[in-house]
Amino acid sequence: MRSLTHGRNRARLIAVLVAIVAMIGLSGAIAAPAQAATPCVASTGAKVCFNPDGEHLYVYDTAADGMAATAFYTFNDWDDDDWVRAENNGGAGSVLDWDLSLAENVLICFVATATERDVIITQSESSGYRSAGDGSHRGECPLLVW
Repeated sequence: MRSLTHGRNRARLIAVLVAIVAMIGLSGAIAAPAQAATPCVASTGAKVCFNPDGEHLYVYDTAADGMAATAFYTFNDWDDDDWVRAENNGGAGSVLDWDLSLAENVLICFVATATERDVIITQSESSGYRSAGDGSHRGECPLLVW
């Protein structure tokens, strides 16, 4: 008789444990892993976002204005006047995915601009230096010199 009772108790215990695990999962008591911040800056006609998960810079064209949505970016260990240009000429609603492949300790600064024939027409504030590891703010950027 003991083995039959032991088997029922074990089955009840398993059922209770399954129910507890299901309730915890549904209640959100177990937190999801932290997601890295995705900082963005925008100007009229352009938006630029940096996703530290994979180190991608996204350049969005947000206006049907005939201008290119352009990101300018630099890194903390470059000279203040060294900026790289990533231009989205796809037209309104398009997005350019710029894969940077950065080390976790790199700091990136970026601005969003709308450009026409190499002339900056509108420009956002800078993003501030952002960590390639988690997107956190790590200081102010130099002025964009183009």
